[in-house]
Amino acid sequence: MVPIFIIFILIIMFLGNKVTKELNIWQKLGLVIVHASVLFLAVMLTHYIAITVFGFITIGWIKMVVKFMLIVIIVWIVLRSLRYLSLKISAGKFP
Repeated sequence: MVPIFIIFILIIMFLGNKVTKELNIWQKLGLVIVHASVLFLAVMLTHYIAITVFGFITIGWIKMVVKFMLIVIIVWIVLRSLRYLSLKISAGKFP
C-alpha cells in the first residue's frame, strides 16, 4: 500500500515539475521508478540500521517515524502544487 502511494506521489511530482517538462512520458516514468526504488531502499536500510544498531527501538516507533515523514512529504507536495497553481492563476495561464 505505502510503496504504491509513494509512486503515485512521485508521478504527480514529476509530471508537474518544471525541470522535467522537456522529458517525454517514458523518461518521466523512468525517473519515477528510479526514485521510488531509491526511496524504498533508503527506508529498508533505515529499518535495518535501526533494528541492528539500536536494538531497543521498536518497530512501532519506526512506523510512527515513517508515517510522520509521509505526512510531511504530502503537505510539502500540496503546498508546492498550491503555489504552482497560484502562480499560474496570477499569470493568467489557468484555463
